[in-house]
Amino acid sequence: MDIENLKQTWNRMNTELSTHEKADDGMLRGLKSAARSNRLTDRLTRRFAMLAMASLAFVIMSQFTSALFGDPLLNHCISVYFLISTVMSAILYLYARKIDLCTLPVADALRRVVRLRILRGRFKIFLIAVCALLVIYMFYDLWKSEPETLPYAILGAAIGLISGLKIDKMTGKEIQELKSLLQQELES
Repeated sequence: MDIENLKQTWNRMNTELSTHEKADDGMLRGLKSAARSNRLTDRLTRRFAMLAMASLAFVIMSQFTSALFGDPLLNHCISVYFLISTVMSAILYLYARKIDLCTLPVADALRRVVRLRILRGRFKIFLIAVCALLVIYMFYDLWKSEPETLPYAILGAAIGLISGLKIDKMTGKEIQELKSLLQQELES
């Protein structure tokens, strides 16, 4: 009888131990995914902060380069464009900072990531449309006033376009990775 009691006690303790091990494994997976998502969120917030600072620098720089363009309206339009870009990047930065798995449930964090993605897409469409108009106007102004500088302006626009596309691709990839990570966490 004592051996049977010991076996039953052993089996009961063994099942309790396996239950605790599974719970510990689940908690460990949750902590790893939270740490990974927080790293992704940190990278996104840093990127949006750098974009906001770069846009603000371009606003300041455009005030000093007004002599390059013959039309003062173009200089003001460029300043306003970069000012709007600064505000939009700051909004994205603040929104990305609110995504924190330590304080939010996973479903809420996932909703915020989806909203961030939609907001970023809308900002991107607006900025690309306005930028295209400004670049065309800038090329026309340079062609009219100083045609010899037009190839350099085209080269600068191409470099800016390539850099912007690379940053946009990296940012989109990180947002998608964060979204899929949160979806996996929600499903498990």
